[in-house]
Amino acid sequence: RSNEAKCKSIYKIIKNGVPRNIFSICQSAFYDFNTLRSINAENVKFIQGFAFDNCLSLQKASFPNVKYFGNSCFHNCFNLQILNAPICAELGSSCFENCRSLTKFNCKPETLPNGVFNRCQFTFLNLNSVKSVERYAFCFCNVKQLIIENCEQIDDDAFYMTLNKVDVKCAC
Repeated sequence: RSNEAKCKSIYKIIKNGVPRNIFSICQSAFYDFNTLRSINAENVKFIQGFAFDNCLSLQKASFPNVKYFGNSCFHNCFNLQILNAPICAELGSSCFENCRSLTKFNCKPETLPNGVFNRCQFTFLNLNSVKSVERYAFCFCNVKQLIIENCEQIDDDAFYMTLNKVDVKCAC
């Protein structure tokens, strides 16, 4: 079955929100699903790696109960503007790589892993839940101000090749 046919049948199921009996989204589940513009998944708690990789039209994603986003979960979601996951404490590496339109980010990660915001274009981020920032977390990023007041550790090269001088407010 073609990827386009698969995407059309999935869209019919989720167009009014992900069904309440779905608690997890598997790896690459929505890979290359280019007609998906928004997703609301109230009962989903875990989203595995690459789940929304290359969803080029995705603009808004809401996951009120997600605790974990896997590696490269939203990789290449160029048009993702809003991510709402207010209790999510764990992000996989490169989770939002190339999310160039991301401007509203509601999440509570404890660690910003390797490459998490690689090539993102936002200029301001306030994440007081963060305790550590790993290498290349903001690689090639446009961030100008970062508030991570509870952060205890920032690894070398966390801001490697950032496009601006970054004003960081942290505990370390």
